[in-house]
Amino acid sequence: MQRQLLATLCTAEPLIRRPFVLDVDDAIFLGPRGHHADRIARRAQVVICGNAFIAEHFGAQCTVTVLPTAVDTQRFTPGGRTAAAPTLGWSGSAGGFPYLVAIQPALQILMACYPDLRLRVISNAQPQLPMLPASRIDYVKWSPDNEVGALQDLTVGLMPLADTLWERGKCSFKMLTYMACGVPVVVTPVGMNLEVLARADVGYAARGRDAWVDAIADLLDAPSRARAMGANGRRVVSEHYALDVVAERLAALLEAQLA
Repeated sequence: MQRQLLATLCTAEPLIRRPFVLDVDDAIFLGPRGHHADRIARRAQVVICGNAFIAEHFGAQCTVTVLPTAVDTQRFTPGGRTAAAPTLGWSGSAGGFPYLVAIQPALQILMACYPDLRLRVISNAQPQLPMLPASRIDYVKWSPDNEVGALQDLTVGLMPLADTLWERGKCSFKMLTYMACGVPVVVTPVGMNLEVLARADVGYAARGRDAWVDAIADLLDAPSRARAMGANGRRVVSEHYALDVVAERLAALLEAQLA
């Protein structure tokens, strides 16, 4: 089971015979019907949590294990850079646009300092970023066919976040896909982002306008350091978050529930 059969409500789950496993990769317990998630979790044999923050909540009431979101490293691979200009990239659904909008002041300063710098947004909709010159924003409509190519070409991958309990429950998938493609990252140090950053020198943490400007500028000004961070990121994902690595752990966990 992933979360619940009907979003945010405990419905048919009490009729399911154990053993069953609940998989949670967002802080669903923070919603207005979060007690339903707790009720389902208490009946599960084990709750698979996407990160330590989620595990801390459910661990107070049931058996938990932390299993990160997996990245298909056979699909998300480093590629030869073809972009003519340095390119910052953000990938995600339109629901995440407020995070990108929040770092507009930093991006505005960077675009003034680097006349050829571009921003690529890979999403299901086109963002509104009025502080930035529209001619230097490249919108790529997300699809399974073009996602990886659009990431491989980036100079720096961006993952800005707010710092609330909801963001602490995020599982850093955006950050991990950049890293799998060998792209150095600049991210808000919230939740699991901190855990990933601690594994190796894969990029920078940034809070506030000046920190975002300094971190991105450092990567733009030092291509060799950026390449080294990108290589570190690829290694970290391959060792800890790759699909084959996580799948092996998941298989062992599920087999153990039937023993």
